[in-house]
Amino acid sequence: MRASNVWSVLSLVIASQLSGCAHNPAPKGWRPSAVQAQQITRGGWIVVEPRGSGVSSPDASRVEGELIAIDDGAYHVLTAGGLHSVSRSAPHRITLVAFGTSPGAIAAWASVGGLSTLSHGGFLLLTAPMWAVTGVVAAAKESGAGILHDADRARAFARFPQGLPPGFDPAALGPLVGSPAGGALVQRR
Repeated sequence: MRASNVWSVLSLVIASQLSGCAHNPAPKGWRPSAVQAQQITRGGWIVVEPRGSGVSSPDASRVEGELIAIDDGAYHVLTAGGLHSVSRSAPHRITLVAFGTSPGAIAAWASVGGLSTLSHGGFLLLTAPMWAVTGVVAAAKESGAGILHDADRARAFARFPQGLPPGFDPAALGPLVGSPAGGALVQRR
């Protein structure tokens, strides 16, 4: 196999590994591992957007921040401006980042596997595409593992999964001013 063909195959394998990953809207500091997400007391990062165009209600804009609670009437999100409740009466699209994943590690291992096919001679034409396809599928699945779009499943990743407690004072939360650092959220009181 000529060097130009090897580099073409190698480029194809690497490019295929890097494609197909889900978009993660959470800030980098707000992506705990799956294990950390089970231990911290803060909610996941949520983005609430109105579905379709032409929505002219007061909460028609995009709201994002820490998920405090979801109840039958509203999504409660802690933002830089404090607690913001978005009515569920209008249709919304939600994206909740429950925990961070490592699709890059899977893509890296699949790329190394793809490189190993250089020693397969003519069978490289069969084995390299297998590494590429399985690597893309595995990385795409991993990249979307911690991202939810279903409000009922997202409730489990709220600070208050069973809804806002009776007598809850939204001012007690203060505004969201940072991201979790070692499992603790920086808040202004």
